[in-house]
Amino acid sequence: MDENLVLIWEKCLQFMRDNLNAAEDHSDLKKLENSFDLLFDKVKPLSLVNHNLTLLVPSDFYKEYIEDNYLSLLSAALKKYIGKGVKLWYSVMENKPVGKEAPITVNVKGNSTQTPKIQEALPIQKETNINPFVVPGIKKVNIESNLKADLSFDNFVEGESNKLAATVGKTIAKRPGATAFNPLFVHGGYGVGKTHLAQAIGLEVKNSCPDKVVLYQSSEKFIQDFIKAAKSQNKTDFQNYYQLVDVLIIDDIQFLSGKAATQDSFFHIFDYLHQNGKQIILTSDKAPADIMDIQERIVSRFKWGLTAEIKSPNFETRRQIIVDKLSRDGIVLTDDMLDFLATEVKTNVRELMGVINSVIAYSTVYKSDLSLELLKETINKIATTQKKTINIPYIQEVVCEYFGINRELLLSKSRKREVALPRQLAMYFAKELTNSTYTKIGEEMGGKDHSTVIYACDTIRDVSKIDKEIKKYIKDLKERINH
Repeated sequence: MDENLVLIWEKCLQFMRDNLNAAEDHSDLKKLENSFDLLFDKVKPLSLVNHNLTLLVPSDFYKEYIEDNYLSLLSAALKKYIGKGVKLWYSVMENKPVGKEAPITVNVKGNSTQTPKIQEALPIQKETNINPFVVPGIKKVNIESNLKADLSFDNFVEGESNKLAATVGKTIAKRPGATAFNPLFVHGGYGVGKTHLAQAIGLEVKNSCPDKVVLYQSSEKFIQDFIKAAKSQNKTDFQNYYQLVDVLIIDDIQFLSGKAATQDSFFHIFDYLHQNGKQIILTSDKAPADIMDIQERIVSRFKWGLTAEIKSPNFETRRQIIVDKLSRDGIVLTDDMLDFLATEVKTNVRELMGVINSVIAYSTVYKSDLSLELLKETINKIATTQKKTINIPYIQEVVCEYFGINRELLLSKSRKREVALPRQLAMYFAKELTNSTYTKIGEEMGGKDHSTVIYACDTIRDVSKIDKEIKKYIKDLKERINH
């Protein structure tokens, strides 16, 4: 081993040890130092070539523990003693095969810096990892992409609300897996165009790189497939199937909340794809930090690339969406009619598209020229038809869908935060949006006492004044309940 590299590594270790207490905010420094020494005693510097540092670690556990607990400190040390732009790799020792002296090592990329242009060796595939989807001797398998042709960039209207996400999406489509935007995590409220953008990226990749395997999957389908695989003891096959993909798009990733086994499988799929230069695109109605009951190691990986929010479209964007949609159907409206439609529907793109489709249907069925008066009449009819009866079961349904939990859990006696907070919010909205008494709400919420409901409502009102997270939950849920 290079003596100079050993010296550099010892300096890095000493720097990290000296800064442990400040970094970890830990009162028992001696205990922390012992834990640190125990871990890094088995970590050795293997090579340093062109600012690519490779560390030899005994197992994946060491790699993950370093990434999750010491990455910031290690990055600071490497920057101090090696310089900026160090690319960190791990060489993971596997079991020594019979008859061989040296251990087998598999190189995987760390997370301290940008991805090197030259990709390291891929993980060794063991013979037991047989994938039923792959025909022997064929490198690529024909995977249905699940993309819809009409959800392309040609039909995607850019505006201030989605400009960052759309611009990054087009960049990714040109070089999937080869940009700093991996993963791309797109979040925003209901119906603002997250799915459209994700599918548009996938379609663009298919057009520019026909050989790339693109897969769009809803989180619900991903979870269902995992459950089937687990029941049939084919979890390895399940993971291998997803590892064949060049661009993986998972929609509504927040529904992995509370599903620990599915999260474990997703974590390994994510790591494999990311380490091998494959593109990952995720959508969610919440920012990574706001997703409840999901593993911290997964949340940290969500933040590796770029997190971009899509907001509700402003007036100009809504107007342009209307113009684009109607022009494709050969319908032209006057400026005052366009302004009326863009002003009337403010919440999200999905609702706006529903109104536009209704206007087109009205024009076609009645074969009449559209006027401002007829538009107002049509929208009034739509509002009357679509008006929902807001009751406690409906509020429970919306809250459960938003937080990714089932109704039985919501009504249970569990005091875990990931259950208690949704339950309190459901009680709060039941009181705010229905004429139900506290006693009635308690009965509908699993037989809770009326005092529990009063406490829940008061708590949500008080906390929402100072807690931005709770305030956002109230805003999002109110929009969904009234939609």
